[in-house]
Amino acid sequence: MKTKIIAVCVSFAAILMLSVALFVVSGQGRNAAVRPESAAAASVADGDDRIQMYAQFCADNLRASDTVRLTDLTHDGQDELLVLRIPSAGQWSDAQEENFLRVFTVSDGAVRMIYENQIMPNRDGWFLMQDGGADSLVHEVQAVWTGTGEITCKEFYLTEDGEPVSVCSLAQSFRFDDTDPEGKLADYESRVAQRYGSGFDGVRVLASTQRTFGER
Repeated sequence: MKTKIIAVCVSFAAILMLSVALFVVSGQGRNAAVRPESAAAASVADGDDRIQMYAQFCADNLRASDTVRLTDLTHDGQDELLVLRIPSAGQWSDAQEENFLRVFTVSDGAVRMIYENQIMPNRDGWFLMQDGGADSLVHEVQAVWTGTGEITCKEFYLTEDGEPVSVCSLAQSFRFDDTDPEGKLADYESRVAQRYGSGFDGVRVLASTQRTFGER
């Protein structure tokens, strides 16, 4: 499968416009459907403040080439800010701190980071599972050692403090001297396809290097 990397390059003014639009669709409508009119209006105001804070945070701290997305990863009905910093294809940095996925929320009147993970070139895949507004992250990692390898795929959402809560976990180990290592990988791919679609085509790709399993 070809390398899949999504990089959204937008101005920070556009980030604000996009964020407000997403809030109107996913936040305002949801809140208004379950609350009295006065409470819904207050909720919308609170949500608008959150969007404004995210937009200002983006303007002050992010690069124009960073990927940003609003998504409810804590399942509390409020969107978190998901930020990915990944380079263009073929331009991965050796400095791990330059390639990351971070999740921010609004707490005590400030935007704060609750989750961070470094993105490793040639071994990490990050995907977003969206299920009725309650979203989760999917992280696939390929680890290769001398003569052996292991592929893991973990789906999780976050607590309000950023602790991962497991939803699903898949794994497959193999040895290069196995008589049929491809068969084991095919079994793993089948299990992935059952939940996420073939080659993860049923979920949103955030960052993915080429999935060439078993290369030394």
